[in-house]
Amino acid sequence: MQTSDRTITLNYIHGSKTDVFEGYATAPCNVPSSATTESPLPLSNLQIGTIVTAFYQTKTTKVGGQKEKKNQVIAISVLEEDGKKIPEERQLIFYCHDGRPRLDFMAFP
Repeated sequence: MQTSDRTITLNYIHGSKTDVFEGYATAPCNVPSSATTESPLPLSNLQIGTIVTAFYQTKTTKVGGQKEKKNQVIAISVLEEDGKKIPEERQLIFYCHDGRPRLDFMAFP
């Protein structure tokens, strides 16, 4: 996983295949600093090895006169941190945009 305040790259390994997800956010994502605290920190503070679900929409934009598809991250949920699974009742969704949340999105585990 690689992150900045507004971008994220995730690797999902299943068997011998690896899928790569790249996404951007229109505003900084605020995620918890750890499983035991709820004070948020920027997306760039996620540590490599943290297991997350990224909720996203695929957007088509024009770059240099050509259409390009990009994944707009709507929210992030932390599922596992420091090798420890976060109980489902403590898993929170942290939105990554200003304004009203959209309900039509997909998730990348």
